[in-house]
Amino acid sequence: MAKQREFVSKGVLHRWGWALALAGLALLLVGIPVLAAPSNQSVDEGKTIFEQKCASCHTIGGGDRVGPDLKGVTEERDPEWLARWIEAPDKMLAEGDPIAKQIFAQYNNVPMPNLGLSPAEVAAVIAYLKSTSGEAAPAAPAAQPQLQGDPERGRALFVGEVPLVNGGPACRSCHNVSALGVPGGGTLGPALDDVVPRFNGPEALQAWLQSPPTEVMRAVWQDHPIDAQDRADLAAFLASVSTSPPLARWKLDLTLFAVALVVFVVLMVIAQLAWRRRLRTVRGLITGKA
Repeated sequence: MAKQREFVSKGVLHRWGWALALAGLALLLVGIPVLAAPSNQSVDEGKTIFEQKCASCHTIGGGDRVGPDLKGVTEERDPEWLARWIEAPDKMLAEGDPIAKQIFAQYNNVPMPNLGLSPAEVAAVIAYLKSTSGEAAPAAPAAQPQLQGDPERGRALFVGEVPLVNGGPACRSCHNVSALGVPGGGTLGPALDDVVPRFNGPEALQAWLQSPPTEVMRAVWQDHPIDAQDRADLAAFLASVSTSPPLARWKLDLTLFAVALVVFVVLMVIAQLAWRRRLRTVRGLITGKA
C-alpha cells in the first residue's frame, strides 16, 4: 500500500513537473518578443529627438534631403556601427571609417554634425527608426503653398540691413559670400557661395535653417528661431549667388591688402604735407619771414 502511494505521488509530481516546465517555456517564448521589442517610451522619445535634431537633414521614406533617407537604415547598417555613427560621426570621419567617408562624399561633402546625444538617446533614436522600418512609406502631405523668397530682402537680412524677425545676429557676422564684395563677411563659419547646390536645393536649405543641427548654430539660434519667410528669403539670396563663380579667399585678402595699402599711402602723403607746412611756419617765426 505504501509503495502504491509512493508511486502515485511520483506520478503526480512527474505530471506537475512537466506542466510547470511547459508553462515556463510558454512564458519564455512569449517574453522574448516583448524583451526584443523597444518600449513605447523609447520609441516616443526617439521620435521627439528625431523631429528636433534630425529632421532638418533627413526624412523617413520621404527621399534624400541634406543627408540620406533613413527608411530601413536599421536593416541596412550594422547595429553597432549605426549607434556609433549617430553618437560620434565626427570621430568616425576623422578615423577614416570607409562607410563614413563614402556617405560624406556622396552627400556633397556636408559632414553630419555631432549632436551630443547620450547613449540612451542614441538607443531611443534607433528604436524609433526600427519601429518605422516595417511600415509603408508615409503618404505625401497635402501640398502647402510655397513661400516665395525675395533675394533682395535675403541679401539685406544676410548683411544685417534688415533685422531677422525673431532676432539673432546677421549671417554676415560669421559667413561670407563673394557677391558681397569688399570688405566681405566673417570667417568663423564657411563661405556660402555653393551652399544651395551642396544642400540639394533651396527647400532643403530652408529645412536645415528651421532647426540647425550643428553645435555653434544651435547655440546661436535656439532662442531665436529663423522665421519661415526669413528662411525663404535667405535661401533665395544664396541660390542667386550660387550661380556665380566663387571668389577665391586669397583674391579677397589681396583686395583688402591693396585697399589698406592705398589708404596708408594717402595718409602718409597727407602727414608729410602737414609736417612740411608746420616746419615752414616755425622757420618763418624764427627768421621773421612769412
